[in-house]
Amino acid sequence: QFATALTETSSSAITVTVPDRGDADATPETIRYHWPAAAGQPLKRQLNGGPVANVLPAAHNVSFQYHPTAAAPKWVTVVIQRTANGAAAIQTSIPLVNMP
Repeated sequence: QFATALTETSSSAITVTVPDRGDADATPETIRYHWPAAAGQPLKRQLNGGPVANVLPAAHNVSFQYHPTAAAPKWVTVVIQRTANGAAAIQTSIPLVNMP
């Protein structure tokens, strides 16, 4: 929601720049979420190019959808399906209120 820029906008990965998170360096943070697009693989998160951490140990499907387009998104819909059962999916739409 607080993204000031999106530098990667694929269906299985998103990289966002957000304002400084108070880590004393006063520079914006870069956050990347990535899913290898294969059932059973973890959803991963990386902060400022540092170590990669698993956010979810295994997912059946993860997708990032950009509206109205990936080139000029106004919001992102994230769908995470934990198992093959579609009822186990969560979906949220995130407005990008700080985007130019």
